[in-house]
Amino acid sequence: MRLKPSLYIGILFFVLAPSPCRALDILISTAMPPRPIGLEEAYQLALKRSETLAISSEAVIQALTQLDNLWAAAKPTITSNLYQKWETAIPIQFQPFSPPSQQYANFNVKQLVFSGFREILAVQAGRANKRQAVYNRLRAEDLLYQSVAAAYYNLWNVQKNASIDEEMLKILKDRARDLASWVRIGRSRDSDFLATDSQRAQTAAQILAMRAQEGAAQELMIFLTGVEARFMPKDETYTHPLPLANYVERVSMRPDVRAQKQAVESAQFSLKSAQRAMIPLITFQGNYYPVQPGFLDVIKWDAGFFASIPLYTGGQIAASIRMARSQVRSAEQNFSMALRTAIQEVRTYYGNLVFGLDEVRAYDTAEALAAQSAEAQTRDYRRGLVTNISVLDSLTTLQQTRLTLAASRAQTFLAAIQLAVAAGRSTENLPKATLP
Repeated sequence: MRLKPSLYIGILFFVLAPSPCRALDILISTAMPPRPIGLEEAYQLALKRSETLAISSEAVIQALTQLDNLWAAAKPTITSNLYQKWETAIPIQFQPFSPPSQQYANFNVKQLVFSGFREILAVQAGRANKRQAVYNRLRAEDLLYQSVAAAYYNLWNVQKNASIDEEMLKILKDRARDLASWVRIGRSRDSDFLATDSQRAQTAAQILAMRAQEGAAQELMIFLTGVEARFMPKDETYTHPLPLANYVERVSMRPDVRAQKQAVESAQFSLKSAQRAMIPLITFQGNYYPVQPGFLDVIKWDAGFFASIPLYTGGQIAASIRMARSQVRSAEQNFSMALRTAIQEVRTYYGNLVFGLDEVRAYDTAEALAAQSAEAQTRDYRRGLVTNISVLDSLTTLQQTRLTLAASRAQTFLAAIQLAVAAGRSTENLPKATLP
C-alpha cells in the first residue's frame, strides 16, 4: 500500500517532534525547585508574609494605645514649673515685693474628682474599640485562610488537569504509533492515523495552556507565601458536613459579626458620655512651692476644689448628642447587615458543599464508566466492530469527565473552607482540608 505524502509528513512529525511541554518543564524545574506543600503549611507561611494582617495587628496596637490615653484622663497629673526672671532695678523699699531677680518653683497635682463618669464611659468605649480591632484581625486571618485555600486548590486543579492531559497524550501517542504501523500493512486507513494524531496535537496544545495557567497559579502562591518554589499541593480527602443548623447557630460568633457588635457598644458608651456633658466638672488641684519670689516665699502650699459649669455652649452639646445617636443607629444597622450577610453566606456555601459532594460522587461513577467504555471501544476496534472515530470519542469523553471531576473536587474542597469561615470558626478550628 502506498502512503500519501501528507501521511509521510504526519508520521515523520509524530516520530521526530519533541514533547510540547519539554521547554516549559525545564524552565519551571530549573527556576523553582518542586516543593510538596499542604494547605495548613501554606496558610502558616502566608500568616508571616501578609501585609494585611500586619496592618490589622497595628490597628490593635493603636486601639490599645488609645485606651491608655483614655485611662490617663482619669488619673492624676503631676507637673513641676520653674522659672528665673530679671526686672529693671526698682526703689529699695519695693524690692521685698518685687526683687530684681526672681526665682519660682512649684509642684502641681491635679485630679478630676467628678465628671458624671464621662471618663469611665470613654474608657469603656475604648475597650469596645479594642475588642473590635481584635475581632477584625481574627476575621482578616480567616479571610486570608480562605484566599490561600482558593489559590491552593486552583493550583491543585491546574496541575491535576495537566496530569490528566499528559496521561491522555501518552494514550494517543501509543495509539497513533500503532495506527502508523497498521496503515503500513493496510490494516487501518490513512484517516484513522491522521484523526488520532490531530487529537494528539490538540491535547499537546491543551497541556501548554495548562502549564501557562500553572505559572500564574504558582505566582499567586509565591505572592501569598513569600516562598520561591514550584509548589506541589497534596491530594486531600473529604468529610461530610454537619446539619445546616449547626453552622447557622455559630454565625453570631463570627469575628466580623462580633466586631460590629463591639462597634454598637462603643457607640452606645459614646452617646452616654455626650449626654453627660451638661454635668459640672469638679477638679482637685494642689501646689507645693519650694521657691517663691519676695514675701510670697512664706507660702509653701495651697490646695482647693474647682467646679466648671457649662451654662451656654452655642448648641454644641446638643449637636454632639444628635451625632452620637446617629452613630448608634448606624452601628446597629451595620451589625444587622453583618449578621444577615453571614447567615446568607452560610446557606450559600452549605448548598455549594452539599451539591458538590453529590456532584463528585456522580462524576466518580461517570469516570469509571467512561474508562470502561474507552477500553471496550479499543477492543472492539481491534476486532473491526467500531470505527476509529468511536474510539477517539470515547477517549475524549474520558478525558473531559476526568477534567470535570478534578474541577468539581477542587470546588468542593474550597466550599468546605468557605463554609467553615462563613460559620465563624477561628482559623485554629478550621478543618484541615478534609472533605468527602
